[in-house]
Amino acid sequence: MTSTEISIVLLAAVVAALIKTIAGMGYPLILIPVLAMFLDLDEAVSIVAISNLVLNLTLVWSTKSQRDRSMPLAWFLMSGAIGAAVGAALLTRVDQVLLRWALVILIVAFIGSRLLDGNKVQSQPASSQLRATSVPVGAAAGFFQGAAGISGPLVSPYFLWAGVRNEPYVFAIASVFSVVGASQIIVLALDGAFTRGRWLLGFALVIVAQAMVPFGARLRDRLNPERFEQAVLLLLVVAAISITVRNV
Repeated sequence: MTSTEISIVLLAAVVAALIKTIAGMGYPLILIPVLAMFLDLDEAVSIVAISNLVLNLTLVWSTKSQRDRSMPLAWFLMSGAIGAAVGAALLTRVDQVLLRWALVILIVAFIGSRLLDGNKVQSQPASSQLRATSVPVGAAAGFFQGAAGISGPLVSPYFLWAGVRNEPYVFAIASVFSVVGASQIIVLALDGAFTRGRWLLGFALVIVAQAMVPFGARLRDRLNPERFEQAVLLLLVVAAISITVRNV
């Protein structure tokens, strides 16, 4: 990559990290398409995975006091780790376009359901509903993370549906991304996906992303639950447009 291309990537990382710190998602969603303009998709996924994992671990640590206000995550995390390992193993073998269209359909369906409901903050579903859905949604989210480097458009609607908002939401979604991201990196490393150049760029992105955490946290604290959901829904709209543009 040229110095100009690296500068573009680092600028995109600043924006992506700021948005992720506020809304809990959006970092790979924004950064991978930018990197993919200069590198192959599998290279972009492996490079972003490094800084994305560190950023998620930072968010989990900074919001750990909200764990009791979040939701049960054990089964979601276990199935997500397995799904991520399978997806990462199939990274170069699955149809990326088909995966991205599936994400777009899921986003549109969820946003449509929220708009039809008046976009109101809802109460948390029954525990039986959460138990019944946590494993399949977790596995699917992990698979998308491993195979396409993006799972936010699937995980985010699930936690909004579960009634989780603001810092408890960030804790939950960052916990999921940490587990599936670690599983993804292990499989990619075993598959020889990390060259010296990818490690160097990945760790450079770590520094950039970490610098944005304090600024994003301050902005997130100013959002009430309804505004927070609106911000996440807006990000999902942007995600759907971004993914669609990549596919056409």
